[in-house]
Amino acid sequence: MTPIANHVTSAEDLYIQYSSYVYRLAFMSTRNHTESEDIVQEVFLRILQKSGNFRGDSHVKTWISHIARNYIIDTGRKRRKEQRLLEHVSHSYSHSSIHSLIEIEDLLSVLPESQRRVIELRMIQDLSVAKAAELLDCSQAKVRTNTHRALQHIKQSVKEDPVV
Repeated sequence: MTPIANHVTSAEDLYIQYSSYVYRLAFMSTRNHTESEDIVQEVFLRILQKSGNFRGDSHVKTWISHIARNYIIDTGRKRRKEQRLLEHVSHSYSHSSIHSLIEIEDLLSVLPESQRRVIELRMIQDLSVAKAAELLDCSQAKVRTNTHRALQHIKQSVKEDPVV
């Protein structure tokens, strides 16, 4: 029997007892009901996946708070990274020219595979140059070069077709 099982009888009980708490944490951060509900689902999936890691040193609510807080921080970072990419691409253009993630994905889809992959790792997943180079099995200079070329390619695409 896992330590978490000593505190809660089932995953359903855990969800019933703590989902509104996790929702409140998420909503305080996002101010968006739909996004907060998505966060609750993801947090409880992580809780179920990590239930074997619960040692019982702290209260279950403390452990859940830790998982929820980390996930909320991670999603906030990802959201800010996507926003920075959007701002970087549309810096000298009106925000109406690029206003959704779907349009960003369309812009990324025209990039060569090597450039698209670098942008995904560096700008969307917020990985360092060194980590991206390791994952792509290439030099850090190559990652920097592909990042620069990809951003130039995206800027050129926006200049040529501002409605994408």
